[in-house]
Amino acid sequence: MVRKSINTMLCALCCTTMLVACGSKSDSNKESNEAPKEAVIKVSPESTTIGGKFGKAFSFADKEYTLKLEDSYTNDYQVNLNITMTRNSVKPSVNLNDIAGSHGAGKKYVGDLEAEFLDENDDVVFTSRVGVSHYSDIDKLLTLEEGDKTTVTFTSHQSKAEVNSVKKFRVTSTLENNSRAKKSGSDMDEIDDALQTLDDVSDALGAMFGATSKAIDAANKLSK
Repeated sequence: MVRKSINTMLCALCCTTMLVACGSKSDSNKESNEAPKEAVIKVSPESTTIGGKFGKAFSFADKEYTLKLEDSYTNDYQVNLNITMTRNSVKPSVNLNDIAGSHGAGKKYVGDLEAEFLDENDDVVFTSRVGVSHYSDIDKLLTLEEGDKTTVTFTSHQSKAEVNSVKKFRVTSTLENNSRAKKSGSDMDEIDDALQTLDDVSDALGAMFGATSKAIDAANKLSK
């Protein structure tokens, strides 16, 4: 009887252990299946042609891309998209040597790239730009020779609902005048002319005051 009771207890213990193990395994599989959905999202390009002022000089592969998602402090995602771009044979309407990827002096324009993320209705859900910490990506891009490649990183912070609604994306380029660019030669010529005019006026006033002073001295001597 005692042995039968012990065997019964052992059987019950084994069954309980197996149930717990199966439950843990099930939970583990569930987590492993769900975690990647929260960590990454796959998106495809609407087009591999880059729009904008200088974007047509570059292209990228027509394939599925990964949006890498990181939790942020504001209960949303930091969204990162890395795209390897290639310099093609198309000549843009603006000289690439006149563009900087940051607001440094010496370049006429400041260039940037934007990735627009679209939902299933082709509506723009959000836009990501090349952030300040990745401006060197654009500088490298602008110096590529035909056939060379470099990777550009787009970053933004978005709500989870926005990210989950994304189906595809497109890329365009933007260009603006550089507020810190050096003055052009024509501007410098105008400034030099203005300064020369001021010098001429100063000399003329000095001569006039000198002549007036001499006239006053001569009048004083005659009156004595």
